[in-house]
Amino acid sequence: METRPWRWVITVLLIGGGWSGHALQGTPSLRYPGGIWDAQPRIVRYDLDGDGKFETIAVTQQFDGTLTMEAMIRLLHEGHEVDQVAVPDHFTGLELVDLNYDRHRQIVVWSEGGAHCTNLRVMRYQGTQLITLFEASSAAGIEMRKSAHGLQIWIGREHWQDPNWSYATGKPLMEVYGWDGTAFMYRRDLSTAPQSS
Repeated sequence: METRPWRWVITVLLIGGGWSGHALQGTPSLRYPGGIWDAQPRIVRYDLDGDGKFETIAVTQQFDGTLTMEAMIRLLHEGHEVDQVAVPDHFTGLELVDLNYDRHRQIVVWSEGGAHCTNLRVMRYQGTQLITLFEASSAAGIEMRKSAHGLQIWIGREHWQDPNWSYATGKPLMEVYGWDGTAFMYRRDLSTAPQSS
């Protein structure tokens, strides 16, 4: 197993939540086990940009009494909110990952919704903004994997054009993206599904 310290997801204290599980294989991560939250935020504090000052990430689950649900990710710097991003459905986890091995952590947010849908968003804190680096949804699952060449995202895809294909019996179709130092790029050599538009 690779043990380079900059590859490990940082485990941080969350106030008011129980967390367990793994998103990156063999790597500690933070996962929310289930249930609907009230508006009480779950808090993560970490120096995301390496300036010696902690940023605060506050996550609240929004639920309006209907089937509509989203989670709000708020970023605070020195006690002031600098940006916020909504992610769809039910928030299930957050990880801090060093993509460029420069001790600056990127934010990985997981959520899940109806029809077994998994949502993933990878963001970078830059200046006063959360910049989305990658975003995907799939009813056939999403995984993050470590490799010798960097972080990879494996997205399960469907093949509805084949009348004999199903989730249970069909060949797994994977759309794979790898981090190249600046962006997640489609990996034709690893994928068994075409790049989605």
